[in-house]
Amino acid sequence: MDITRQDRKWNQEYAEAEWQWYLTEDPSVDRLGDIYGKVPPIWDKMADSNRHCRSNYGWQWNRNHQLDHVVAKLKNLKDTRHAAISIYDGKEISTYAKDTPCTYAVQFTIVNNKLNMAVVMRSNDIWYGFCNDQYCFASLQNMMSYKLSIDVGSYYHFAHNFHLYNNKIK
Repeated sequence: MDITRQDRKWNQEYAEAEWQWYLTEDPSVDRLGDIYGKVPPIWDKMADSNRHCRSNYGWQWNRNHQLDHVVAKLKNLKDTRHAAISIYDGKEISTYAKDTPCTYAVQFTIVNNKLNMAVVMRSNDIWYGFCNDQYCFASLQNMMSYKLSIDVGSYYHFAHNFHLYNNKIK
């Protein structure tokens, strides 16, 4: 799938800004605005009264030090099946009034001394959301492989509901 198609209007500068926002672990959309120069309207729309978004994946995957636990588990036992992080949490559904994370979980496995990663999403827009998600999750995989001092392996992307908003495409 070519995310660089002209009519897609994918913006790598914005995708990188979103990734940098995730790295801050700060759910405030104003932090994204500081990085990118403005807050994109979609994030303004999803922000709660504190200007926070539950869909800031960096805030989510660093809650309870999930990434640190994954690194420790994989360093300790390369064939562990416990190297996973959760993002969407049904037990927190009451907090999803304006913003529901699209990703359920991310799991890491080491196969042939390479870091594989599987992203499981509940919902993914193939035209817009997928492009930035793929960029940010591939960046996550690269970061984790660096922390583990191993090569990047395969990236698997599963979406329970993979859709296209027809009103966005001419």
